[in-house]
Parts: sequence; structure tokens; C-alpha cells
Amino acid sequence: GKKHNFLLFLLSRFSFPAVAIMLPIFLLKSASYLMGFLYPSYMTFKALATSNKEDDKQWLIYWMVFAVMNIADAFEFLFSWLPLFFELKLAFICYLVLPQTKGALVMYERFLQPFLEKHEADVDKYLDDMKKRALEMSQFVVSQGKQKLTEIVGNIPHKSAPETQKTD
Repeated sequence: GKKHNFLLFLLSRFSFPAVAIMLPIFLLKSASYLMGFLYPSYMTFKALATSNKEDDKQWLIYWMVFAVMNIADAFEFLFSWLPLFFELKLAFICYLVLPQTKGALVMYERFLQPFLEKHEADVDKYLDDMKKRALEMSQFVVSQGKQKLTEIVGNIPHKSAPETQKTD
């Protein structure tokens, strides 16, 4: 049937090892996105709907740890060639997400919290500097935009209003 023809098409276009490797990586990445973003987003929604502050704290900590992990993902290309890399990444995301393991809390308390406490003053100074730079940059962009708009509007030919003829 159609499935058989599609598989033959894939096999004719790619070598079998490439198809065998690409499909699982696609599935593993998809599962990582589902476990890393979709499930925690929904659980955060549910946590915010309750008056319990502990579940709010759990998901805030998760998002902090997950954000750091995603920054590290920028260097995925250095490690993605390692055997079982995507399987281990998915397992780590599951470890972070699952309330049974409290993995995000463990990572936060052991690594992230001590690091941030030690460097809090430096991080605050850096963020203040970045805010100032962002404000200066946005003011510059707005002023340049106004200048260009004025130039464009100034170069538009003006039609004079048609004169009305007086009839006596």
C-alpha cells in the first residue's frame, strides 16, 4: 500500500543507516520537546490555578534549571555525535520533570542556587548594564527611525489641491 511505497521511496533516496539513525533522533528530539516544554507548561498552568505555593515553587525551579539546560543546548553540536546523546538528554529531561525524582530541585539546590548566590552581585550589575544598553539602543533605533521617516515623508511629492473655478 501507500506505507510500503513511502518506505521504498525513503530507502531509495537515503542509505538505510541514515534513515535508521534520522528517524529515532527525530522521535527523541520530539519526545524531549514534549517532556521539556509541553508537559511542564501544562503543569505550571495547573499549579498556578491552586493556592498551594509548593507546586508553584516546584515549577519555577524547573523552568530555571531548564533555561540553563537550554543555554547549554547551544553547544549540542559538540556532543550530539556521541552514542546515546539524545537518549541521555531525554532521560535527563524526564529526571528534571518527574515529581518522583525531584530532579530540578536537586539540580537547583546543588548547582544553580549556590552559583547564583555566589555571583548575585555580579549578575545584578551585568543585568543593570544590559538594561541601560538596551534602553540606549532602543532610543537610538527610535531616533533613527523618526529621522528616516521624516526623510521619506519629506521626499514624497505633494499634489496641490485643484483650484476651483469661480463662475459669475
